[in-house]
Amino acid sequence: MKINVAYFVLSLLLLLLPRQVLRRGARLGSGVRKGRRFTNPRDQREPGDHALRAGEEFGQFRNYVDLARGATGSLCLMSVSMAASPNLAPAIFLQGAVLVLAILIQTVRLHERVTLYAPAFFIAGLNVGAAGLLPAVLGFAVSWVLNPLLPNPAAFLATLGLVTAGFHLAFRGFADHGFLVPLALAALPIIVSLVAGRQLSGRSHHART
Repeated sequence: MKINVAYFVLSLLLLLLPRQVLRRGARLGSGVRKGRRFTNPRDQREPGDHALRAGEEFGQFRNYVDLARGATGSLCLMSVSMAASPNLAPAIFLQGAVLVLAILIQTVRLHERVTLYAPAFFIAGLNVGAAGLLPAVLGFAVSWVLNPLLPNPAAFLATLGLVTAGFHLAFRGFADHGFLVPLALAALPIIVSLVAGRQLSGRSHHART
């Protein structure tokens, strides 16, 4: 296994950067939405409502940053930084370790208390390097189409993993076991939530708690 150090370091910087560093990022259309929070009853959440809302999530500029750095970092990590060799086990182990650590950093947040966040945009970006551009884009799009039927972020992540894996299988077949990666990426925050006994929350709900 040969490692391109420059691209590997770039992938680490992109993937392991805590989202808290981006807290100064601006919200798209924040001035309009701030007024709506107090005047539009539809924007008010019921207690315990953790469901993702497309309007809120796509209005967060930092979500687009997460999507871009997830995609770029995963491509650098999985397609550029490591050259193929007869023994791929070390490369797969190292890539897996970086991806697991990256998702844990994005999922577990420490503020006044520990909260768990569903990094949907970040995982969608990771799927670009893990499953390919077309399966990742289609999986993300279909998941948002189905989102109104999903009760919480955990259900969204499960749908994202399943749909992306399904498109990967459709394009590449069962001979390519890469379809397992989107499933694993989506499952990790859900497993953390179950072990911790805490509900996953979306970006907008998390920002208000």
